[in-house]
Amino acid sequence: MTFEDYFQPKRLAPLSLIHQFASRLPSLGLMIYFGFIKHSGEDLVYSIIALIIGVLTVPGVLLNYYYFTYWINDDELVIHSGVLSRKQRNIPLKRIQNVNIHENFLHRLLGLAKIQFETAGDVTAEGVLDSVKRKDAEEIKSIIKNYSSEAFEEYEFSTEKYLKEHLESSYTKKSKDDILIEMSVGDVAKYGMMRFRPLVFAIMAWFLGFGQQFFFRDFSNELETFIIDAESYFESLNYFYIGIGILVFLLLSSLISWLIDIALTINQYYGFTLSREGNKLYTKYGFLNKRSGTIPLKKLQMVVLFSNFIREKLGFWSLQLETAGASFKDAKGPEVAIPFAEKKRVFDLVNRLIKLKRDFDFKPVSRKTIRRSFIRSLIFYVPFSVGIYYLSDHFVTQILFIPVLYWFSYLRWKNRGYDLIDNKVIMKQGVIQKKIKLIPLEKIQTVSIVENFFQRRLGICTLNIDTA
Repeated sequence: MTFEDYFQPKRLAPLSLIHQFASRLPSLGLMIYFGFIKHSGEDLVYSIIALIIGVLTVPGVLLNYYYFTYWINDDELVIHSGVLSRKQRNIPLKRIQNVNIHENFLHRLLGLAKIQFETAGDVTAEGVLDSVKRKDAEEIKSIIKNYSSEAFEEYEFSTEKYLKEHLESSYTKKSKDDILIEMSVGDVAKYGMMRFRPLVFAIMAWFLGFGQQFFFRDFSNELETFIIDAESYFESLNYFYIGIGILVFLLLSSLISWLIDIALTINQYYGFTLSREGNKLYTKYGFLNKRSGTIPLKKLQMVVLFSNFIREKLGFWSLQLETAGASFKDAKGPEVAIPFAEKKRVFDLVNRLIKLKRDFDFKPVSRKTIRRSFIRSLIFYVPFSVGIYYLSDHFVTQILFIPVLYWFSYLRWKNRGYDLIDNKVIMKQGVIQKKIKLIPLEKIQTVSIVENFFQRRLGICTLNIDTA
């Protein structure tokens, strides 16, 4: 494969058909379910449903593959797609900010990859190529990377001539990326040990919903019988044994959830590497599902350092970078700069990205927020407390819990603060999940002050800061 091949229309890799059929297994499963399992004698309704699903699924995959083409012309990436409704997307190369490559388990088996192209100002990917050969994905990323380089900006000829004369030789050279962070398997395992996500309970809830949806009456009857038998069994026990049983169940579930979380974390962040070349950061990570992403520093809007109460005590923090036009809610995306590292390494990297003249010196927010937070907690706690009282008749225990609410409100106030350092606003918050946010003043789009009725009575307000 040569770079000239990308100047002519190309289709996705032929093996992408296998991937597309695999991604439509739910539809094929419904076709089998209605066509063979639900089909009975003279009733043709289910057969018709199965036929419609089959017609929409199998030919649709083949036609989408045939009519999907892409190529690179003088200064654009062009993508043709669609069967009945044809669509052409022209993406100027100079607008492409991020080129992210993803490989799930099936991609890796087939030697394929998925490429996402993000442009300035777009929240989602503006263009997607799924699935191309892994080698093609790396070459396309190299084309975009070289196009945006300073060497290309000074070049006076066309994209095609530049690529022919310079790109093939530069692609084979050893990478000059500056490695900033590398995580070993042990580092990733430690991160998994300290995440503490209730995965088992989420899986159980999903399984119950899934079972009720697809197994209907049989599953519901079995579940109802199990609940009735369990209730009769627990009625024969005293509260002490019930409490011990619940405690053992919670401990075992937490242990299993903890082990699952470690395994999933290793799979997600295996081989994590953060490197820098010029004004961009590059991330690579993943075991079964490999990901590589780009974080353009010129689009950087906000830096977020976060940790939980256990990781903070042990001296470990994480780092996320919010860029303009990208969704920051997805912590699994390429905006994750450092999933887990020692505090010094994380803060040193932040200082390299955003120069700080001194350490943080947070100023506390008004102590009146303690009272406000405590009253709000009581409003939610009183109805819950009344319900517990009717079940247990132990009102004293619930009264003793009120000081805990006040203590938590105090911790919320203690962990809130702000600072201004060299035209950068810094904020901290959180008790269990701790966050420190750094926002350059030049990135702020709007600032608003909000005062509700209760805040006005206390003489306090909320300051909201929005970035691009």
